[in-house]
Amino acid sequence: MKLKKSISKTFILYVLLLIPFFEPQTFEMFEGYKIFPGFWDAITKIFSISRLSIAGIAILNSIRGKNKSGNVVFYLVLFVIFEDIASFVNGSLYLQYFVGSISIVGFVILCDHMLSKNYRHFIYASVFFFGLCSVLGAIQIILQPYGLYNPTWGTAYAVYLLGSKNTSIFYYLAFLYFFLIWNFYKGRSNVKVAGFIILFAVSMYYCDSMNSLLALFIVVVFLLLIRYAKIIMRFLGVYKLAFIALCATLIIVLPNIREIFKPILALAGRDTTFTGRDVLWEQAIKMTARNPVWGAGINVGFVLATGASMSHAHSYFLDQLARYGMVSFAFLSFAFLAVIRKIKNSKITYIKNINIVFVFTIIIHSVIDQMNIFFLIIFLISMSRTMEHEKNGHEIQYGGKYK
Repeated sequence: MKLKKSISKTFILYVLLLIPFFEPQTFEMFEGYKIFPGFWDAITKIFSISRLSIAGIAILNSIRGKNKSGNVVFYLVLFVIFEDIASFVNGSLYLQYFVGSISIVGFVILCDHMLSKNYRHFIYASVFFFGLCSVLGAIQIILQPYGLYNPTWGTAYAVYLLGSKNTSIFYYLAFLYFFLIWNFYKGRSNVKVAGFIILFAVSMYYCDSMNSLLALFIVVVFLLLIRYAKIIMRFLGVYKLAFIALCATLIIVLPNIREIFKPILALAGRDTTFTGRDVLWEQAIKMTARNPVWGAGINVGFVLATGASMSHAHSYFLDQLARYGMVSFAFLSFAFLAVIRKIKNSKITYIKNINIVFVFTIIIHSVIDQMNIFFLIIFLISMSRTMEHEKNGHEIQYGGKYK
């Protein structure tokens, strides 16, 4: 009984620690639309204070403790630090942003600590938390395809349970990743995964989020390859797929090359402008060319061909380069490379393949759309620790089998 109580407490603690870092975008959107703004402002402040408090404790414990962190943690922390340095150099740093950076660094350390302290409970807590958010979010979209609130008849500005129409995919991918890993360690089949994928795909179709559907489609294709064409996965490998991701990036961001792949893009529901996003990408590339080292600043804006202003470049990687330059982006790249190298050295084929699927999907999605930093962190840290967990032979005690 004591063991069960201990497990229950750890599981609940981990879920509670995750919640503040994955604040639904809904709160911010309701506040922006002036729907009880005072109430939603108070809620967002509670989340911010909670994030900062937990992050601060995690940082202090890491300074005092002896927990060894890997190079992925090191690179991610430097990535955030050099974002602040770049912002200071280009004159755009302000207090609120700096405080937010502390929360991000703290979350990097917190994730790594929870995974190293109790990997099993962290995975289970992530399955529960992201699964609950994903299922509720998907059902709400299907029942209310035009959102909880919608200032227009379209879906572009609709407010859903988890935020905008492009936000839910982060929760879906996180849940699928942790669920697949958990199933392996428990020795269970992945039959239920198909049901969840169908539910998520229908919700993305209802709210017309084509980039999210594309990310989900990539996951499905690779899961089918893992199940029915293992020889193809063995041939591809993580390095070849990383090279394909790099080529896909060039295809997407360079207009002349995009025209060549017009038929393929049409199959994915995209035109060669990616519904006007190419204008934003070109602006981000020009900003990076003008300010290659330290970037153009936190508050740079972008303008669509229609004249409408945008707060981001609709590409996480290009957005980071435009705002903070190549120095901070180099450390993010190092973090990805460190994860890819660990995946390459994996001895369990199934675990290796699952991590290949999701690192490839995240890279492609981050090229053509925005990426939430906390989701990016939890993916990279979890992938890194999963490889170390496997290396230490822990998969045996959880019922997983070598494949």
